[in-house]
Amino acid sequence: MIESKNNSSQIIHSNQSTQSIHSSYNTYTNINCKNQQNNLLSPSPHLPLEILLEIFHYGGNHDPKQLHSCLLVNRDWFNSASLIIWARPFDIVSIMNSAKLIEIYFMFFSKEIKDDMMINHNIDVSTGNQSPTINYLSLLRHIDFKNVYRAVRIWIRCKSLHEPFDLNVKRIQTKQANQLMNELGKLFSNGSARINKLSLDIRHFEHYIDEDSIDFKSWPCYSGEYSGSYDKSLCQLREFVCGGKFSKNTIIFGLTKTCEEIESITIEDSSETSSEFLANLMKNQRRLQQFVLSNWKSDSKCILSSLAKTKALRHIEFIGCDFPENDDDDDCKNYFDGLIKCINLETLKFEQCKNLSTKLMKPFIKAEFRNLTKLHFDNDSNPADPPTIELQSIIVNAKDSLKEIFFNIQLSLHVDILDTVATNCPKLKKLSVNIENESEIRHLTALFQHCKHLLELRISRKKYPPFSIGKQTLVELGAVIPPSLKKLELLGFTFEVSTWTAFLDQCPGSINCFVFNCLKQQQSYIKTVSDYANRHNKIIKNDPYIEIPEYVSLELENKNHL
Repeated sequence: MIESKNNSSQIIHSNQSTQSIHSSYNTYTNINCKNQQNNLLSPSPHLPLEILLEIFHYGGNHDPKQLHSCLLVNRDWFNSASLIIWARPFDIVSIMNSAKLIEIYFMFFSKEIKDDMMINHNIDVSTGNQSPTINYLSLLRHIDFKNVYRAVRIWIRCKSLHEPFDLNVKRIQTKQANQLMNELGKLFSNGSARINKLSLDIRHFEHYIDEDSIDFKSWPCYSGEYSGSYDKSLCQLREFVCGGKFSKNTIIFGLTKTCEEIESITIEDSSETSSEFLANLMKNQRRLQQFVLSNWKSDSKCILSSLAKTKALRHIEFIGCDFPENDDDDDCKNYFDGLIKCINLETLKFEQCKNLSTKLMKPFIKAEFRNLTKLHFDNDSNPADPPTIELQSIIVNAKDSLKEIFFNIQLSLHVDILDTVATNCPKLKKLSVNIENESEIRHLTALFQHCKHLLELRISRKKYPPFSIGKQTLVELGAVIPPSLKKLELLGFTFEVSTWTAFLDQCPGSINCFVFNCLKQQQSYIKTVSDYANRHNKIIKNDPYIEIPEYVSLELENKNHL
């Protein structure tokens, strides 16, 4: 084992990913000083830095902790791994270790700030004579407000563990956390960092307001502290997330002046936020590819109109949004005109939105999304005026490009919608439908005859209690399931063990995952799946996952893979 001069530093081995990241850097520096000529630190003779970075990026995106052991290989590996690890340090360590990371950034505070924090706020952020090994701040690329705030709160609490805790102490700690967050926000936006991803989603703290009492204005972005350094820090922003019950006008206005290359925008909760401000931000982006709008209760027409300017848009979601109720208004007739001009759209999602009527969605009749691969429509709030023709037009005009369809709708109100899917979606891979009776299940048989490449099928029923499926219906369904299917979910239904057995006898042997409801005799149903697996040279690879109300999930794998 290699030992550093500083006994407080720790060596990070490949199987010790939970240790402090900073220790690796101290260790590396100490080794470097002690052994400049060591072959361990010689440049890699095999891999160019560009290729090394690509490899580290690939591995780091899946599990950044595995890069810790790369820090001690040689100088090239150290530098390459550092770029990835320190790009989002608060996202890849435990909560306790993230609190330790806070102290690293204290080294970048000026003496004046350190003195002010100590004298006026009783926060000791002194670092002695310690100076940063490298410019960690310049490597920072991702900032998530939640993760940084949690780290600050843990750090402050750890500093006062031996003090009696009461409500007054809690209030003091909250004020200290907000003040420290304020200074960190200024530090992160002083121009040294180049932020690619910024998440100002504070909804978590709103649910626990009594516990955290977070000051929503503590982050500089909220309070409008824009400057030239702020522009430098965010001019390369690619992903922006902002959520919470507060007006987002200030931050949106600031980003509109600063950013032109944002690729993904997610806004949660309108909360007196100006639709015009958001529309201007979107129009100012030259390559916006993804837009998610959630819980938006204000008028959104100008936002939708701005979509006509976003030629690169590929992905759009509306979740819990309120659209105009008075669809007789002339403005409602062309409400979605901007959206239908996004001809390169690949994903379109409406989930639990209000007032999606035929009149409001009429523009979709002429929409031609030739690249559309995912369609998600979850709506039953307009049973008197369901947009059936509009949905069918989206499917037909997509020209067989659709691969995933999620319909949480009343099929009885959307006549022939499954027939439209069957006729126009031969490349369909994933299907989720809401079924109310056995006759609707039989409609799936025609669909399976056309969609022969289906990988995942989810059949559910929203109403409770579950209704019982007859043996003949389920057996007929099993007989027509395509042999390509890998995952089957049956939720909201009940059936006898004998029916379940007969059904699995008809199913193809390709299925590797079963999810279903089981109100009683769970082991009997699980044994039936085990028998199915044995017939097809498979076994159940996981312990049966069972939840109330009797939700069972089983995964299979081939015996040859053992």
